[in-house]
Amino acid sequence: MDVGMVGLGNMGSGITKSLLRAGHRVSAYNRTRSRVDALIPDGVTVAATPADACHGDAVLTMLADDAAVESAVFGSSGILSALPKGGLHISLSTISGRSQ
Repeated sequence: MDVGMVGLGNMGSGITKSLLRAGHRVSAYNRTRSRVDALIPDGVTVAATPADACHGDAVLTMLADDAAVESAVFGSSGILSALPKGGLHISLSTISGRSQ
C-alpha cells in the first residue's frame, strides 16, 4: 500500500518505521526536514509538502495541535489540494475535534 505520513515526532516516526517494516511504501513530510531525512535509510520517500505525501491510498497525520492539523489539511499545498478521489485522511492527532 502507498501511504503518506505528515508529522514525524516520536509517535509519527514510530508509526512510519512500522509501516515501512510491514512493506508499505511511505512518503513523509515534516516541518523539520531532518526528521524525514533520518528515515531515508529505512526507505521513506521525502515529500516536500503535505500535498506531496498524498499520492497513495491514504495519508496519516500525527500532529501537535489543532492549528498544525488545520494548516496541513487546509493550507497552501495542503492535503485537501492533492488527496485523490477515494483517498483517506486518517488523523491520529490528539486534538479538540472542533469543526471550522
